[in-house]
Amino acid sequence: MNGGPDAAGPLTARWLPGADGPFLVVKSTQTVVATGWERLGRSVPVGAVEDPLLDENLARRLQNALAGNPEEFADIPLPAGTPFQQACWEKARGIPPGCTLSYGELADSIGHPRAYRAVGQAMRRNPLPIIVPCHRVVRGGGGLGGFSGTSCSGSPGMMIKARLLREEARWRAGIASDL
Repeated sequence: MNGGPDAAGPLTARWLPGADGPFLVVKSTQTVVATGWERLGRSVPVGAVEDPLLDENLARRLQNALAGNPEEFADIPLPAGTPFQQACWEKARGIPPGCTLSYGELADSIGHPRAYRAVGQAMRRNPLPIIVPCHRVVRGGGGLGGFSGTSCSGSPGMMIKARLLREEARWRAGIASDL
């Protein structure tokens, strides 16, 4: 990970415990610039200072979301990206917890009905998993698709995606049963 335009100032990093292993949060002085799992290759960027007390509120919200209890992250700006990527990431943010959209449905909803592969690439390049819930974007016909650059069904990324979707579905069912 390199420091892009939204990585102004010194970087700080914190590892959070999670069901799928350590989860990294990297912040600049202005915003969150990266998140991800150690087991999927995320590491503290060169020059970043590890800060175990980095933003307790954000840490609590992320840990809730990692456990399958959805949190809202609209207060965190989208990462830098192309206009197409930004449109994809913004649409992914609007997918309710426990629900999914296919790559094709997302492409259609942003006015690019044939761009389902490009949507998949935008999700793959999402530097803020969980904050931008790319795990809620799946293949048409019910397949999971890829996650964090993986597409093998037994890969760690696919196991994380499947678990997150299962936990969010349970959370959503619990909410519905309370009505």
